[in-house]
Amino acid sequence: MNQLILIFCLSFIWINSFSFVQALNPDRELTNYVIRAWQTEEGLPQNYVSTIARYDNEYLWFGTLEGLVRFDGVQFKVFNKFNTPGISDSFISCLEPLSNGSIAVGTEKGGLLIYSNGVFQSFGINSAPGSLYIRSLEHDMRGNLWIGTGFGLYKMELNKAHFTKIDNPLVSSSNISALFCDSGGTLWIGANGRLLKMTGEDITVFADTNVLGNGQVTSICMDKQGFIWAGTEGNGLFMFSYSGDMRHFGGGKDLPSAIIRTVYCDKNGVIWTGTASGIARFNGKRFDYAEGDGVFAVDVFCILEDAENSLWVGTAAGLFQLRDGKVQVISTKHGLAHNLVFCTFEDSRGRLWLGLAGAGINVLDNNKVAHFPPIPGVLGGYVFAFSEMTNGTILVGSNEGITEFKNGLFGKPPWASRIPSNDDVRAVLIDSKKRIWIGTKHNGLFCLQNGLFNNYTKTNGLADNTVRVIVEDRYNNIWVGTDNGLTQISDSVLKNYSTNHGLPSVSIKSISVQDQNILWIGTDHGLAIYRRNKFYSIFPKDGLYGDSIFQILDDYSGFLWLSSSRGIYRVSKNNILSFTDGSETYVHSLALGKIHGFTVSECVGGSQPAGVRLRGGQLCYPSVYGVLILDPRDYIPNKNPPRVVIEEASVDNTPIKLNTNNRIKPDSGEITVRYTAMCLASPENVKFKYKLEGVDKDWVYAGNVRMVRYNFLKPGQYVFKVTACNSDGYWNPQPVELGFEILPRFYQTVWFYMLLLVIFGVLSYLFYLHRINRMKAHERTLQLLVDLRTRRLKKEVDKVRKLQAALLEAKKLESIGRLAAGVAHHFNNILTVILGHGSLLKKQVENNPEALENVDRLIKATNQAADITRSLLAFSQKMLFRPKIIDPIAFLQENMHRLQMLLGNKIVIRFVYSNVIPNIYADPEMLQLVLINLANNSKDAMPQGGEFSIELTQAKAKQVDQFSETEKDGLLIKVSDTGVGMSVEVLEKVFEPFFTTKDIGQGAGLGLATVYGIVKQHNGHISITSTKGVGTTVSIWIPAASSEQ
Repeated sequence: MNQLILIFCLSFIWINSFSFVQALNPDRELTNYVIRAWQTEEGLPQNYVSTIARYDNEYLWFGTLEGLVRFDGVQFKVFNKFNTPGISDSFISCLEPLSNGSIAVGTEKGGLLIYSNGVFQSFGINSAPGSLYIRSLEHDMRGNLWIGTGFGLYKMELNKAHFTKIDNPLVSSSNISALFCDSGGTLWIGANGRLLKMTGEDITVFADTNVLGNGQVTSICMDKQGFIWAGTEGNGLFMFSYSGDMRHFGGGKDLPSAIIRTVYCDKNGVIWTGTASGIARFNGKRFDYAEGDGVFAVDVFCILEDAENSLWVGTAAGLFQLRDGKVQVISTKHGLAHNLVFCTFEDSRGRLWLGLAGAGINVLDNNKVAHFPPIPGVLGGYVFAFSEMTNGTILVGSNEGITEFKNGLFGKPPWASRIPSNDDVRAVLIDSKKRIWIGTKHNGLFCLQNGLFNNYTKTNGLADNTVRVIVEDRYNNIWVGTDNGLTQISDSVLKNYSTNHGLPSVSIKSISVQDQNILWIGTDHGLAIYRRNKFYSIFPKDGLYGDSIFQILDDYSGFLWLSSSRGIYRVSKNNILSFTDGSETYVHSLALGKIHGFTVSECVGGSQPAGVRLRGGQLCYPSVYGVLILDPRDYIPNKNPPRVVIEEASVDNTPIKLNTNNRIKPDSGEITVRYTAMCLASPENVKFKYKLEGVDKDWVYAGNVRMVRYNFLKPGQYVFKVTACNSDGYWNPQPVELGFEILPRFYQTVWFYMLLLVIFGVLSYLFYLHRINRMKAHERTLQLLVDLRTRRLKKEVDKVRKLQAALLEAKKLESIGRLAAGVAHHFNNILTVILGHGSLLKKQVENNPEALENVDRLIKATNQAADITRSLLAFSQKMLFRPKIIDPIAFLQENMHRLQMLLGNKIVIRFVYSNVIPNIYADPEMLQLVLINLANNSKDAMPQGGEFSIELTQAKAKQVDQFSETEKDGLLIKVSDTGVGMSVEVLEKVFEPFFTTKDIGQGAGLGLATVYGIVKQHNGHISITSTKGVGTTVSIWIPAASSEQ
């Protein structure tokens, strides 16, 4: 039996290499179809599926006991009396798609419904079949809907929504259980156990109960040969020709049951029937059915074939989908020694070699399977690698090292001892130079050339000692994939590559060399492409179906087929190259799943070759459950993208209409849009992308997610667009759209903005006026500040100038003082000698009056000269200084009489002092000299008399001298007269020695100079103010006596 199954599988591989099956292959065993089931566990609302309908490439609709269900291949949507206006009965008995895209729905107690544009419209009660049990529906070519009820036949003109009851005794009160309109326009009717034929308005009996038995006619159809098929409830199935010839198929021998629920003819003309005990298929001679469970054992109520070549079956145990499987699995059921296969290889004779886990080798040749078990010391039980030499010798890598198959026998090649026999040989390559390259698990890479062996290991440059794959590129470079990187060997020079060079991982599983010397490299974490001397990495996040890539096979029609731990998937070479160039943003993968007959998900890799392209074009991969064989030509790219539908949209969970430009309140938060695509064949491979114009700058890739949410959108107009692609990556160029407007809040409206603009304008004008006034006020303030600053600056300049003049004057007086001190010192020495000799001379001439008079004149002149020298010494501050604490008031009162005598009776002395007068630390004689010199000057200035005043006050140094840096207290003595005054020019020179305005002989010009020197010697300050014709005031400040003094 296993041999027969294997022959069938191999016939699929080699005999049907270039044949393609459309729809369901009628030659396939029923159990070999790919069958997928949906029950309540898979999301089906209710397991009893009574009827199925689909219009073009729209939703799949089916009726249940609990309502009408819409299915897009992924999600179920239920419409029933509890959630849908217009539906009063949830038991759906029949469905009929109409030519305008609507769906007619028959119910048990709720009459007729027509679903159109998302709305259910109910027809019934008073307008004919409303209260009747609708058993069957049929749509003819003239736009009429025929309605079979439990009590008669009705016709509905769809364009008028007008009902007419057929007034014919054969149908007027009959239980119309089945309706069918054939291609010629004839209406076939099942009524009260009879098969009727209606042509025009004539109704005749085609087969009565004598032929059909007592059961009701449950279903009617016509095949492509023009035969009418009628199923009955309890008496099997009947096939009629137009002439009335009949063939009967009963239960038991012909069919699994005599209770026929439905009869259906697919696009290939194959008749399918659903019975109370499963589904059956007519092969032209008899019906085939299978024993088992699921669709082969349950009550089958309805059958429908869709445009994507699936057969949908509604049963009492759920919904089933039947498809042709395109992947063949060869396993122990077919004669293999073990299911776990490590590697596959096709030799030059077309034999398929399989390396097994622990069981040696299987070879498939001419519909036969041969088994070569392990041979101790020669062939290991774990076989990892195959390669073929030019003489036809097969090299085998196993856990027993390297083995050769030559002349029908296994043995060790002569050079095998150079490779450790206890190491796994994982890869073998014979390159264009006939060098033999052998990769091991622990000992690195070996190369045999002209009888010489080279061993490349990690110590001499190989990326790692575990070698998984070896290939040769078009430039004769050898590429070695290891567990720790990729090594390129060019003229014995090794160069290693890792993730630092752009690889997605250092664990290399497979390498494939393609056209233009592009290397496709499979790792345990994605795919790498080596082109233009650069690596490009692609990861699952970029669209790859799996992480670990065990083998990469080219079908030479633009696609690569990759095996992984998740199964087999297909990618487009152009898609990947465009992705690496940056012109595409996503890699589209077609994953083979159960829908393709792929019941095994885990492939095997890590050795060489982990897959092979057979000479017939089929691809063969090892797996954990045998060998997987597929023909890429069966996967003809579907260039028809799916139709996209926006199913519903809601705002804060409140549905909105889909066919209008919705106006949404401004306080709305979350906007949800649910969409889908009409693809029932492989809905898991449908991908979506969407864009909300005004929010998303570019399309957002959503994968298989069929919902999107937006939160708190700004007011404005929006258009949501969504499109989808099929499993072959063909996108629908016409996205569906949903327009809506978020209304603004009152403060976001145009009129509010205009009002704000007006208010802003008024406020701006008022602010402008206020600003201008402030600027003018500020300008006036600035002008005042400028004027004030100018005055202050002028004062400062004057002050600086005065300071400079005072400094200059002080330096001049200092220089004069130094000169005067020197002159006075030397001159005083001379005068002392003269005065001394004069005194001696006077004693000698006491008796000579004339000589004595001359000596007295000499002595007098000498004393006058001495007085001058003392004045000069006083000016130069070189006088003997004998200070003591002096009470200024008492001191002046003591000297007041002397001053009065000096000034004479014409001048009045005024003495004024404040309540607080500080004591001073001064030389009384010097201070007396100051008063005498000032009094003399005042007397000279007031020849006619006047007032001489002395004023004593307490003052700080800074009050008297603006250039002083101290705040020290002191005594201010102001000596004033009402004399003739002095000019400015005179004031500038009054302190200079020998400066006088008197006539020659009237004064030496040392009075004020002496006063200046004495004041300075007391660390004081002196200044003079004078007005011509008014008088003069001399201000003298002397520091107050301190506690230490």
